[in-house]
Amino acid sequence: MNITGIPIPKSLIAMTIESSVKSAAAIGYPVVMKVVSKDILHKSDAGGIALDLENNEEVIDAYEAIMRNCRENVPHAVIEGVEISEMVQPGTEMIVGARIDNTFGLP
Repeated sequence: MNITGIPIPKSLIAMTIESSVKSAAAIGYPVVMKVVSKDILHKSDAGGIALDLENNEEVIDAYEAIMRNCRENVPHAVIEGVEISEMVQPGTEMIVGARIDNTFGLP
């Protein structure tokens, strides 16, 4: 939870299978794994997401599958690693975005 009182899932970035397993263990199972790449906008379409991973073996399998899928589906993509996040319980979800728009002036 951050200072606003809104819960935010624990999340770490991993660049290898080994660091993925360590990150998942540090966060606690179950976890979600998602490819980190500015070149892959629709991560699920590219096969870059794995949900509800319950143990080290599933994390290893998911890492390999995500890398293989993303390289096949978006060959030009620069893959920076994977994001490991805690699997949250079903509930209300909120996505917040922001951007600087010159129409409204700069801060």
